[in-house]
Amino acid sequence: MKIWLVEPPHPTWRLFRMSAPSLGLASLAAVLEKDHQVTVVDFATLRGGWAAFEEKLVRDPPDVVGVTAILTYYFPEALQVAAFVRALSPRTLVVGGGYQFTACAEDVLRGGNVDLIVRGEGEDTFLEIAAGGRREDILGLSYLAEGRVQHNPDRPLRDSLDELPLPAWHHFAMDGYSLTPLGGRRASTLTVSRGCAYRCGFCSETFMWKSRIRRQSPQRAVEGLEVLARDFGRDTVLFGDNDFLGDAAWAEGFVEALSRRRLRINFWIQTTCLSVTRQAALLSALRRLGMTHVMLGVESLSEAVLKRYRKPQNPQTIERAARLVREAGLSPFGFLMWGDAHDTEASLRQGMDFMLEHCDLFSVNATMPLPATPYRTLSGSAENDFRRFDKYQMLVHPDGMDPRAAQEMWERAAFHPRVTRRFLREALVGRTAAGRAWARHSLLVEWLFDLLPPARDGLDDYLQARGRAVPEWRLQPA
Repeated sequence: MKIWLVEPPHPTWRLFRMSAPSLGLASLAAVLEKDHQVTVVDFATLRGGWAAFEEKLVRDPPDVVGVTAILTYYFPEALQVAAFVRALSPRTLVVGGGYQFTACAEDVLRGGNVDLIVRGEGEDTFLEIAAGGRREDILGLSYLAEGRVQHNPDRPLRDSLDELPLPAWHHFAMDGYSLTPLGGRRASTLTVSRGCAYRCGFCSETFMWKSRIRRQSPQRAVEGLEVLARDFGRDTVLFGDNDFLGDAAWAEGFVEALSRRRLRINFWIQTTCLSVTRQAALLSALRRLGMTHVMLGVESLSEAVLKRYRKPQNPQTIERAARLVREAGLSPFGFLMWGDAHDTEASLRQGMDFMLEHCDLFSVNATMPLPATPYRTLSGSAENDFRRFDKYQMLVHPDGMDPRAAQEMWERAAFHPRVTRRFLREALVGRTAAGRAWARHSLLVEWLFDLLPPARDGLDDYLQARGRAVPEWRLQPA
């Protein structure tokens, strides 16, 4: 069977512009390629954009197109890809997968452009689709039957990620990607686990993986690093795992396995403040092996807001984690959220002061009520224009505060001159080359923002420029 796996066009973010191969599609390609003809089409490396995609689709239409949508902000383009395939190749089976399709399965299927939705973990479900299995018998599948959306029982999550092959990076034009904030084409991403053990109410991972975490073995994780370094020249890696240090035994095993391989590689991790305080003894060993930055989900310094986020930490834990990271000779990178109903101008100032005092780098984001998360219900948000989920537009806001005033307050804090001064200092005298590159990138993109604002390479514009009809792709009119 001829299968395309498609990564849609990505709209640009205001302060973070990068491209990296989709690890979800790379895993799917690895399990499908044994018995099927697999092609990965990633708009990030596809020269010619929609025109090239159209030419390729008309010339050699596939049997199945799998479209992914992990981030809410990218979802409109995923829906556009599905609509485009349906219009130009009506016999092609269109399959949606990833968090966003899983969260919005009913609305998507009623739209008529997607035939099947793979919910949750996709490899085995997609294999059964490709093998021609009866849709009624395939676990983890949603579809439309006689005008009604049918959800088959969930597919149990596999216990061992080592059962899966390593990502099939050879299906991607690896030289076409650039993780610009980490230094460019010698940097890439890697994820060696799925899920998170916590139940944070704002997080899509809680919904997607049911508050469960599974990891590759430490040996398999290091093997992935080795392939990236040896076969693709990647010497800087950003681990995308939610809580890299969440399991002490696993983290110790990773240190041991990486020590044996003697890889010359720099890497960044994401983890929780609580895990840093519990695994502080491992930080120095990880630094000696090449770790430079620890990305911490600070979220808020307000205990009331943290409680609403269901974030299992307090201000004392957050401060201790940042201090431990610095004491180990590493750079703390903090992530702050603001805009909850219990937030105030004082909580924003408190969060910004913490970031400037305790973190070498940081990102300040507007709180997002992501679909299907408990926080969306708590916030009362019904926002479905996914083009607004860019972490910069205020979709919820403090009680009693005018939305426009909240937006202006947040922007004044996030782009205050003292923030610019902090990033300029990091760009000039930061401890690591990757940290200096990130700071320079952030400053440059912000400086160019008025000239090069965030853009969407839209299907509507492409078709209208050619005088053609625009297929219906939105879940609801924007």
